[in-house]
Amino acid sequence: MSFRLISSKFVTNIYKCKRIGEVGALQMQLDCGEMKKKLLDLNKAGATFTTIVNRMFHKCESLLKVMGSPLETVQETYQRLIENPNQADLEKILALLVKKSEPADKLKKFKII
Repeated sequence: MSFRLISSKFVTNIYKCKRIGEVGALQMQLDCGEMKKKLLDLNKAGATFTTIVNRMFHKCESLLKVMGSPLETVQETYQRLIENPNQADLEKILALLVKKSEPADKLKKFKII
């Protein structure tokens, strides 16, 4: 299994969750960091290997940092950390953070500028 596939599966499974709170996102950050550390421990001498692993886990870590931020700062954090931000991905993240019972107009204020 390639490293790209591991990080891709991790991001895919984040989006499959029903709802993630700040604490859950922080726990996922710890899990992601632990997976990354274990992979880096496999080959301590290779700078190229380290670069590849760091690059592969960057998207996971950035996504989890956005999800771990308070709802009021999600949009700002998303635009600062995510490469090529877009409205569809922001809406996916918000769907994981906001309870379904909350009013839809609460989500309308979050727009990519």
